[in-house]
Amino acid sequence: MSNTIYFRHTLEKTYVDSNNNKNKIHETIIDGEKGLSFSLMKLDGQKYLKINVKEVSKDKFNLKKRVDKDESAQELTLPELKKMITADKTLLFIKKYIDEERSIVSKGKKTLSGGRKISKKTSKKLSKKLSKKLSKKPSKKTSKKTSKKTSKKTSRKK
Repeated sequence: MSNTIYFRHTLEKTYVDSNNNKNKIHETIIDGEKGLSFSLMKLDGQKYLKINVKEVSKDKFNLKKRVDKDESAQELTLPELKKMITADKTLLFIKKYIDEERSIVSKGKKTLSGGRKISKKTSKKLSKKLSKKLSKKPSKKTSKKTSKKTSKKTSRKK
């Protein structure tokens, strides 16, 4: 089974605040044939938060959450996941994707997975048109010969 990816988003942001604390945000979204998965890693000075969510089956998700050194794992349905996302401001990037962009991506999967795909019928028509055009064009050698002959005739007349 191939793993075709329809949508990918990655954002990494690192900065130092006024108290000289290193802050880092890393967010990713991957949506493909195997389902939706997203992760968020946020480091604010000494505070650490990591959330990994992976779609196990249709509308069922595994959630792994780590806050500082405490780890938890649970299984959620899509409505429960949406509630959790709306409650947490740091997960706005995935809320926007699920609410707005996912429906667009799921409708146009063929076009977003690597450009425009051409059906066999249209590709055959295109190849026939190209072969007709190539056969209609005279070869360059004959055109050069005729142009040389005309130039010689004009030079001799003078």
